[in-house]
Amino acid sequence: MSIRIRTLLTRRLAAAALAFAASAAMGADVTLKIATVAPKGSAYHRVLQDMGEKWKAAEGPGARFIVYTDSAQGPEAETVRRMRVGQLQASMLSVVGLSEIDDSVSALQKIPLMFRSWDEVDHVREQMRPDLEQRLRAKGFVVLFWGEGGFVQFFSKAPYTMPEQYKAVMSAKSWDALSPAGRAALTRAAAEAGETLRAQRGTRDDEIIKAMEGRGLKVLAMTPEVERAWRDLAQASWPKVRGSMVPAEMFDRVERLLAEYHGGGK
Repeated sequence: MSIRIRTLLTRRLAAAALAFAASAAMGADVTLKIATVAPKGSAYHRVLQDMGEKWKAAEGPGARFIVYTDSAQGPEAETVRRMRVGQLQASMLSVVGLSEIDDSVSALQKIPLMFRSWDEVDHVREQMRPDLEQRLRAKGFVVLFWGEGGFVQFFSKAPYTMPEQYKAVMSAKSWDALSPAGRAALTRAAAEAGETLRAQRGTRDDEIIKAMEGRGLKVLAMTPEVERAWRDLAQASWPKVRGSMVPAEMFDRVERLLAEYHGGGK
């Protein structure tokens, strides 16, 4: 069974720590090794490949762009470690991986049911983006684009809807090493990749659910009563989330931005 409880799951791409201190301008070949937990052939894999082709065309002869899919380089925490020691130059990361670098990004995912729509997500992310990117850059990582992986879905063998029913089953160095043309091309390609993933987010979950329905999955409707029960449960957890899972400053900022967003009539 599936119930559409919307807890945001986001995905990012950050680049850092090239193992050798050389750039294309010095006549050396440049190789960017990118890791992702996403499956080979998925939308995430395809946008990375497209981005890589555009970067190689600008960087020049000898440039190589290698994408490791399916967690081939380990879980996200491991890919962050590999970036720090120069074994990888980039990784497509969720908040889980990004929190290994700076826990401020947890404000975009780890507050249960804070976001009710993609418009809210866009508003908060774009308002917080400069600060988040600056924090990550200070730790030695450059953010190339921000995208979303979709909302969390709950599945069960019984037609559960209410929360109580579930209780029993419940590296900046790499960037600087690129040529100016390569950085400009990668920035443009990354922006396009982010837009491609965002354009698909409204239908991606629906397509996945539809495919699972074809295999016998039953999707239960979200009634106002059910939504209120889940929202009450989520909001009751916020005092525990604030200051522990999410830095208090970032938690308060998300709340303030959403209040401003709704106060503006959006």
